[in-house]
Amino acid sequence: MNKNIIKIIIISILIAVGLEFTVFNIKHYKSLFYPKTIKFDINKEINKNYYFSNNVEINIQESEIIEINDIKKDVYNIYINGTSKDPSELLIMLKDEGNDEFYDAGNVIIVDSIKQTKYISLHPMGKLDSLKIKIRSTNDANIKSISLNAKVPIIINYIRVCMVFIISFICTYIKILKPFEKNYKEYLSFIVICIGIISLGIYFFVNFSNYGKDKYDFDHITHFYQYQVLARTLAKGKITLDLEVSDKLLALKNPYDVSVRDRQLKVNEDYYLDYSFYNGKYYSYFGIVPCLFMHLPFYLITHHDLNNSLAVTMSCIFYVIAGFFVTYQLFNRFYPKAKFKHYFVCAISVAVLSGISMVIRKGFFYGIPITFGAAFAMLGLGFWLKAARDDKKICTKDLLIGSIALALVPGCRPQIFLAAFLGIPIFWKYLKNKEAFKVKNILAIAIPMIISAGLLMYYNYVRYHSVFNFGVNFNLTSNDMTKRGFYFDRIASGVFAFLFEIPRVNLVFPFIHAYNIDSNYIGITIYEQMIGGFAILNMLTIINLFIFKFKKYISHKEEFYISLCAIIFSIILIIADVQMAGILPRYICDFGFMLSISSVIIWMNLYNNCNNYKELIFKTMVFLVIIGIIYNFLTFFTDGFVLVKYNIYKKAFLFFYYLFSFGV
Repeated sequence: MNKNIIKIIIISILIAVGLEFTVFNIKHYKSLFYPKTIKFDINKEINKNYYFSNNVEINIQESEIIEINDIKKDVYNIYINGTSKDPSELLIMLKDEGNDEFYDAGNVIIVDSIKQTKYISLHPMGKLDSLKIKIRSTNDANIKSISLNAKVPIIINYIRVCMVFIISFICTYIKILKPFEKNYKEYLSFIVICIGIISLGIYFFVNFSNYGKDKYDFDHITHFYQYQVLARTLAKGKITLDLEVSDKLLALKNPYDVSVRDRQLKVNEDYYLDYSFYNGKYYSYFGIVPCLFMHLPFYLITHHDLNNSLAVTMSCIFYVIAGFFVTYQLFNRFYPKAKFKHYFVCAISVAVLSGISMVIRKGFFYGIPITFGAAFAMLGLGFWLKAARDDKKICTKDLLIGSIALALVPGCRPQIFLAAFLGIPIFWKYLKNKEAFKVKNILAIAIPMIISAGLLMYYNYVRYHSVFNFGVNFNLTSNDMTKRGFYFDRIASGVFAFLFEIPRVNLVFPFIHAYNIDSNYIGITIYEQMIGGFAILNMLTIINLFIFKFKKYISHKEEFYISLCAIIFSIILIIADVQMAGILPRYICDFGFMLSISSVIIWMNLYNNCNNYKELIFKTMVFLVIIGIIYNFLTFFTDGFVLVKYNIYKKAFLFFYYLFSFGV
């Protein structure tokens, strides 16, 4: 083995082990200076006293209470010695020198499999007089004893040791051996491995999400299973969804008026939420293409429904592959001599940091048509860039493949088809030499587009008697979309929320937190909690604001106009989303990939043409991408303890919570 590799391994091991036995076990060293431990035998059985049904907490009885009085000592922590199959919630109430009455000091979650949860730091005002603990558990539990000023043992987190070792190894390896200095084309196998690792991460976090762990065969109709219902319907050779229409719904004067509808009807009994309803029939307004590619074949082959977690995983992996592909073709077209390190940083920006985390973190089917549409758009643009590599001739085969991919976009998410117009600057040079006007090239673009448009128009006409109506405005949703209208006053708050809103930040894991959007718009604004604008998710894209300032550094007019058009189209898509639907985190995928591609063009041209600042520019790119990776990773945990309560992977959340909150 290379001596340098051995050196790197030894350094990485020392860093990982050293940090684990010092910084990451700081609570152990603090507890060595605590006063003498006081132990109270409790032996109290905690009966299951609440449960969750459809994410709604149902109380059965009051919380169990443990109370310890007349302590009158300095107390710095408590240790809960007990057993419980599932996490239990503890509300800590204190009475101390500063408070004659009990006050709420905070709440924590404890779980058997994570020792750190049982050692709870306390910060009373002066000497602690009395302690009261209210316990709620989703399963029967037993509290054996409670210790005050407990000595915290050294708790080794082997996964954290491995994580720190891997990070240390990568950083030291890059620092000492300086790999990835060869041309990016020599690292195809490494790219495949990276995509594989990212795919495993996608699978884990989709299943970690609130909606990720669902069944293969749903037992009741809800808005989360629209593609499964559509697949069953298509398998019967029908377009109208095979859902019973209630007389109560038909009797409504305006079924789209949510205030009247919800007052008189029961959701998923008298009507089905988020389904398109027109002329007394139900339809799915979500793009049909993902269903044709995934749900329908799966149903026909297995006679079972494709569950959402697997479908979301596959669509997000497709998105990542398409992101790596379009970046690869962008480099082939404009930066063929670039090193792998440049390509990899840019590919991560496009494939991983362009909004996909907003779909993964929820893990439900609403993100499928968006990721599919964006993936097909990137795939199509990638093949078009490949078709335009020769300065004189268009590769008709690649042109055709790209056109087929882009023609499928409207069948997923119609507005993303705007990305196809990036073909104008991509093929602009062929308009001058008339290569673009050759019959074979015209047909390569026209035939897929005409066939796709014809089928979609027919599909729309059969359902809504209009070739251009995809049925979104007939949605039985939270507002009457038939009267939604276009209002300029929505635009400013929408653009700001999608691009520049700053998240709520504090020192509590996951450090960034979802927030409600504030607006002075008087009217109905549809939104979900956001976690920051796209400029925060992918800080590389901030450079798009300075495109005209850096125009002089961009080598080719094609690059400049691809970048400029991508920015303009992104703004148009943001405005369209705000007006048609609202402000929702997953909509970032509609435009995120285009802003990322635009920023890659600007950064790479700055790097190539600013010889005196090459190292600074690349280090800045690496730094911003690392910040983006960390930020996107933390977004998966921003539902906080909601995940702990509702999710089958509640223990995983607590594991990561204490992985990072080791000193609290």
